[in-house]
Amino acid sequence: MPIGYNRDDTIVALATAAGSAPLAVIRLSGKKAFTLIDTIFFSKKKVFEAETHTILFGKIIHLSVVIDEVLVSVFKNPTSFTGEDVVEISCHGGCVVSQEIISILLSLGSSYALPGEFTYRAFLNGKIDLSQAESISDLINANNSISKKRALQGLLGEIGNKITSLRSDLLNMLSLIELDLDFSEEGISIVSQSTIRSKLELIIADIESIINSYSTSKIYRDGVKVVITGKTNVGKSSLLNALLQESRAIVSDLHGTTRDTIEESVNIKGIIFTFVDTAGIRDTDDVLELEGISRSIKHKKSSDIIIHMYDVYDKVGISNSIFPIIDNGNRDIVVVNKIDLLTEQTLGLPDTVVCLSCKTLEGITKLTDTLFNAVSSKIDLSESSVVVQSKRQMELFNNCNIHLNNSLTTLTENKPNELIAIDIRIAITSLGEIIGETTNDDILNNIFGSFCIGK
Repeated sequence: MPIGYNRDDTIVALATAAGSAPLAVIRLSGKKAFTLIDTIFFSKKKVFEAETHTILFGKIIHLSVVIDEVLVSVFKNPTSFTGEDVVEISCHGGCVVSQEIISILLSLGSSYALPGEFTYRAFLNGKIDLSQAESISDLINANNSISKKRALQGLLGEIGNKITSLRSDLLNMLSLIELDLDFSEEGISIVSQSTIRSKLELIIADIESIINSYSTSKIYRDGVKVVITGKTNVGKSSLLNALLQESRAIVSDLHGTTRDTIEESVNIKGIIFTFVDTAGIRDTDDVLELEGISRSIKHKKSSDIIIHMYDVYDKVGISNSIFPIIDNGNRDIVVVNKIDLLTEQTLGLPDTVVCLSCKTLEGITKLTDTLFNAVSSKIDLSESSVVVQSKRQMELFNNCNIHLNNSLTTLTENKPNELIAIDIRIAITSLGEIIGETTNDDILNNIFGSFCIGK
């Protein structure tokens, strides 16, 4: 069980965002949920008498003081989100009313919910599997329609159902192999090696297809980090402003103006690109500028795409660097700025170089198209229902795939079936960890601890 979680507590928290709003929802879950709410909620019917999935209207009254008029939604176990008795109190918004009701419930014996504790209880009580829990977090944090769609597929159980099916196939295969081992001494063959091979190849192909979905999922969920790098005064800050269509970064003719990194995001054809304006690279004794340059180098290492920026005057720098950069593939894009001062034809550069003017905005569209095309090869827009949503899932699918390929190699080398069975067992365990069949507390802490309080 994750640190701090107590299954016996009745927990309470604000389920909607804090702050000024027309309404707020307070969630209460646990064995004493109905007893506690009936202490302060006055309506024509007691909550414990109400039918599940019904709503009651009444007042919250404590120590003879009316706190608010509210609606109370009743969800009885086991048909609630958490699998426990759950009450959701819809009260007037703002911080004062909701916090006063929560404080009263805490004083009556409930405990303040930890991040993700409601979802953890849903997992613990078999209402959702671990992949669905991760999908809830992804759905909340989705920043585009495709991320939302993929997260919803996970929440509806499509990942879990696929994994259950794959595990079932592997368990059946393992049973046949172990049965074959039992009868091998009597010279009886239960399953042929060709049958094992064909089944393994089908399952491996299925898993590899799922693994390949991760790059698309990651791009749409996390976006693409683009670092703008180059010498001082080539127009890096101007480029950021041009992409944002606003004056976000300070622009000056003085060298070394940018001392720190500036990050801003732009939606390009449904994908979030986060641009990082970095300090210009040059020799300097300025301590602050040196720190900015150091941070620039760190961001380059963690970037998905690097924009190498020059101006039209730096013909030596362009000619010395351009072709090695282009040969490095889609991760690097060469941009030459200030073409309003010279014509593109004068430069004589290949089409792979983006020539533009941050002043006139000529070429900006070509740059955004180039950026999108740089990641489009990694995007799969097919209607596949099974998509890897997290790095944790990806690692476990990869581990499963490695051991299944090991078992296939073992089979090809005509080694004993005992060795094939070992790798298949490990593969089955990896799939089980994705949906939470076997998962340690550290993993649970990491997953549910990333949730907001009240979810």
